[in-house]
Amino acid sequence: MKQVITTVGTSIFSKYFDPEKNKNIDSCAKSAYKNTLKEKHFMPSDKWNDNQIENAVKSIRNAIKPYIKNNNQASAEIKSLLKLKEVLKDELEVYLLATDTVLSRLASELIKESLNGDITIHFNPDQDIIKGLQVFDSDKFEREGLINLINRISTICNGFYDNTILNITGGYKAAIPYLTMMGQVYLIPIYYIFEDTQELIKIPQTPLDINWEMFEKYKDLIYKLDSGIEDYNTQKNQRYHDYVLLEERGLVEYYDNIGLLSPIGKIFWERYKSKYFIFFSSEDVWNKIQRQDDIQRILKVKFCHPCLRDNKTEIKQDHYVYDDGNNDNRIYYFEENESIYIYKTFENEEKAKQYINNKIDKQQIMGEASVRSIEKDPYA
Repeated sequence: MKQVITTVGTSIFSKYFDPEKNKNIDSCAKSAYKNTLKEKHFMPSDKWNDNQIENAVKSIRNAIKPYIKNNNQASAEIKSLLKLKEVLKDELEVYLLATDTVLSRLASELIKESLNGDITIHFNPDQDIIKGLQVFDSDKFEREGLINLINRISTICNGFYDNTILNITGGYKAAIPYLTMMGQVYLIPIYYIFEDTQELIKIPQTPLDINWEMFEKYKDLIYKLDSGIEDYNTQKNQRYHDYVLLEERGLVEYYDNIGLLSPIGKIFWERYKSKYFIFFSSEDVWNKIQRQDDIQRILKVKFCHPCLRDNKTEIKQDHYVYDDGNNDNRIYYFEENESIYIYKTFENEEKAKQYINNKIDKQQIMGEASVRSIEKDPYA
């Protein structure tokens, strides 16, 4: 089964309400579309539950559902997904990603209703409407929409991109360069079908990859930029040449003195995180880990994966203890603000048990910790 991520546009409406392509346009739906939705084409999705919008959506939905039931050409997304299934000769599990508009949400729901049964379709409005992905505010599009789009794709893939396909036939054309770059960096096949043809195009892969050494060297700054750096100019002055280098590489954007990863920076950072496990520790703990082969193996193979980590973690007094099972290896850690802090590691069970009664000062641990990274085992 192939996992297909599909951006969703509004071609389903342009086709239905085009008298040259559809001779049976419902008059009530046409009025609702023209007077309520089309004139406000970029109406944000949070207006979905407004009374006037609800009524217009209901009218359009009722009209279009019969139209798309037996029409494989009803939208670019439907046509491309069916073509993908035919060409790949495989089952598809599809995630629809909508822009932050009422029309894109409605299109996604109609596509899901029409294809479920033939293809497994996922669309959760709370997760799959990409906030900020709109075109009437270009700054918001770049600093929110594109970042949220990249984050959502990364969450769906959960670090595993080998069985993923990007279908960029629908959605905003302004997002295509970023999706194309993401596909190239993550080695995700990218497909596109021309609106008025049956030709499915696969965009070829190019040898584009991350500068691993640069990300390793500046991972502490990039980590901060990923969360956002307030009072950016002051922080920049403390390591001026390092921040300028990242800016020159196109990895940084700043607004109102807040520094952030650019969409391009986010794409490369997510790629880095898919290969390396990121955590915090003091210099002493890090140096000890370098001498503990079993702990390194656990970090690379098991601890780096949230589900495996959670399943093997026990709460012992004030500590979260990763117990590797039928061996002596133990890792003491905690999570704070979505970051993992490792403060003790043991390859001796008795010594690990003796430490349980020790009290810890989280603020001190966090203050002494620095960003660390260890390469995941790709074969685990």
